[in-house]
Amino acid sequence: TGTNKDYFIGFNRAVGPNAQNVEADNEVTIVQVNGGNGLDYGQSYLKAHLLSDEVYTENNFANTGEPLSIKVNSIDLSTEPATAGINIMFGSDLHEC
Repeated sequence: TGTNKDYFIGFNRAVGPNAQNVEADNEVTIVQVNGGNGLDYGQSYLKAHLLSDEVYTENNFANTGEPLSIKVNSIDLSTEPATAGINIMFGSDLHEC
């Protein structure tokens, strides 16, 4: 991000070693890490855990004055591996993943 805050999107699939999670089973997670610039250790914070059709928005992302939104379109646990489909929107730019 070019700032002291980096963001990571994950899919917290609750199988194998993660089968006994206490939080955010089979959900998309948004984690903010302070410091390290994505290359080193830093304090991390769970900002959100999302199910299908839920949205997380970080206003003024990376001090740009623009919002960054992450929307979960789908979570499919029937496939191997399970998948999560998301949209990422920065300002007015939409990217589907």
